[in-house]
Amino acid sequence: MFRVGMFISKRKHEPAHYMLKIESFSILSEAKTSKIESDVFEANGYKWRLDLYPNGNDEENGAGHISLYVVICDTETCSKGWEISVDVCFFVYDHIHHNYVTFQDVNGHRTRFHEKKMTWGFDKLIPLESFVESKNGYLLNDSCVFGVEVIAVPEFTQVDRCLLMTRPPAIMNTYTWTINKFSTVTEDVLYSEVFKVGKVKWKLKIYPKGYGLCIETDNWFCNSADDWGFSGFILLSELNDSENGFLLNDNLTVEAEISVMGTLRYFF
Repeated sequence: MFRVGMFISKRKHEPAHYMLKIESFSILSEAKTSKIESDVFEANGYKWRLDLYPNGNDEENGAGHISLYVVICDTETCSKGWEISVDVCFFVYDHIHHNYVTFQDVNGHRTRFHEKKMTWGFDKLIPLESFVESKNGYLLNDSCVFGVEVIAVPEFTQVDRCLLMTRPPAIMNTYTWTINKFSTVTEDVLYSEVFKVGKVKWKLKIYPKGYGLCIETDNWFCNSADDWGFSGFILLSELNDSENGFLLNDNLTVEAEISVMGTLRYFF
């Protein structure tokens, strides 16, 4: 269901961030009150409020309609040049079908709030004639409910990337790390010096006394998974057994071979 500049749909669950119930809407409308401001609510770490024009916002050619806006508040603490991009969805409760009619930008455009743009919404949300019509369910016993969701959208400064896969032998490098006087180590975890394979910097991590349970044997490195290995790599009893030859003069040498098979890179 579409209207110029607006996409209208329905859903059962209530708005996540804020609801405003108005009782005796007819009295409010007859009083010719130009604007109703809700109390301030918080969403995504920012403070907001709803501005409702029960008879329409005349200054924006919204006369004869319900005009509804969301306003960002208390921006004095924001850094200079602040800017936030959000997805906004307005709600009006349908008392007949017990669901919420939702109103969003028809093209899915995100709204960018900044110092010169503190307000966004619809000048002509619903024609007053339709709003007061009992069969539409917006009013029940002269009461109505409005709501809003404000979803902040993270700004990505680097978005154009492609995955470059290579076949073996690919980029390969071997790093050797020697830990002297291994038996005297008291730390729970040790880190090697940083080394480079391809364009990526790495370092080895070892738990001299062991660590937890075994983990998976495959891994894709990313921001949320920046390490990988075997928590049950070798039994300490086997490592310390002189007949196995892992320790020489109480020195332990660890070697890792890394083959880079795929990387993300920017493209233009």
